[in-house]
Amino acid sequence: MKSITKALCVLFFIFIMSSTPLAGQRQVLSEQLEEKIKNKTTIYEVMKEVNSFYSDLPEEIRENGSGELPKLKHWKRWEWYMSGRQGPAGEFVNVNKMMFKKFLQDQRRTKAIAGDWESVGPMMSPYSNNAAVPGSFGDSYANGTGRIDRIAFHPSNGNIFYLATPAGGLWKTTDGGSTWTAVSDYLASIGISGIVVDWNNPSNIYVLTGTADNSTNSFVTLFGYRRASVGVLKSTDAGATWNTVGAFPLSAGVTEYYGFTLVQNPIFYNSIHAVTTDGIFKSVNGGASWVKTKNGLHYDLLFKPGQTDRVYCTDNTGIYYSNSSGNAGTWVNSSFNVAPGEDGRKALAVTADNTNVVYALCGGATGVGSFSGLYKSTDSGVNFTRMSNTPNVLGY
Repeated sequence: MKSITKALCVLFFIFIMSSTPLAGQRQVLSEQLEEKIKNKTTIYEVMKEVNSFYSDLPEEIRENGSGELPKLKHWKRWEWYMSGRQGPAGEFVNVNKMMFKKFLQDQRRTKAIAGDWESVGPMMSPYSNNAAVPGSFGDSYANGTGRIDRIAFHPSNGNIFYLATPAGGLWKTTDGGSTWTAVSDYLASIGISGIVVDWNNPSNIYVLTGTADNSTNSFVTLFGYRRASVGVLKSTDAGATWNTVGAFPLSAGVTEYYGFTLVQNPIFYNSIHAVTTDGIFKSVNGGASWVKTKNGLHYDLLFKPGQTDRVYCTDNTGIYYSNSSGNAGTWVNSSFNVAPGEDGRKALAVTADNTNVVYALCGGATGVGSFSGLYKSTDSGVNFTRMSNTPNVLGY
């Protein structure tokens, strides 16, 4: 890259869009910092200006940040992350594109022989702003080594299932979770947002790459660690090796997008739906080719249990249903007795005990952790009734 990463420009934009009097002061500060680093091409040059800039700020802001202004520690994390991802002259590089290019050049890799490894941590973190006992590990949200976002099961062997992580790839167990094997170390993207284990042939595994689950103002998003998608990858040997499938027909001008979920048709095994930030894509030939069936950011998609025609999906404004397997032009808006908040994520659930029932857990527009309500439909998604909107089960 010729200048500071695109993600950092987004960070400055967020600073500038703040509207309080204090935010106005932050705007001046952010503009000053942007001016200092906008033409810098190496980590050393950027961090020299950042360290100098933060040295003049009050210690409280350096340590804790202020509003959208990040703490200095976030810059240090970025410095550490980028220090191992530089070009020959120390310049910034697009890591995702480099990894994907290499993957296309050599899709079948030889795995290293497993060594005698054991975890050395960290398994616990002394940092917490809500510790149960002051001075102890307490109830720290920093404990652990990363979250697990998706799970998919072998259709006939309950001891075999797969876990997907936003930055640690795909993991497989064959003994009910007692031991695990990483099966994506050689993929072009180790961020995975969807898994399909083919119910017709469990040796066929599909993964949707790229993760959209990070919040807008998270450190991961602001500093460019969010994993963009490179589409769907497929394994025909239960995860041992992987190949690319057909590319999505993205919207004009879209060069970067993220995934939310991947769903297989319950009756026609070659039919697969991918839900992304650029729309819903459908394949009827096992991923060889795709068509877009709905435009824009979408969060979730489910089939009515036992059926192939009735499909449900969600976006940031509502819920929709289709009686034609989710084909383009067949989506109909659901109705609500109390409309859920716009710009909020909506997750769906169905049950084989009563196939006409659809549940929707809806976020809201009042900010991170807001809760519009739990909704229920008893007529296959045509109408939804809000069951509850308190307590705030999405708060923290």
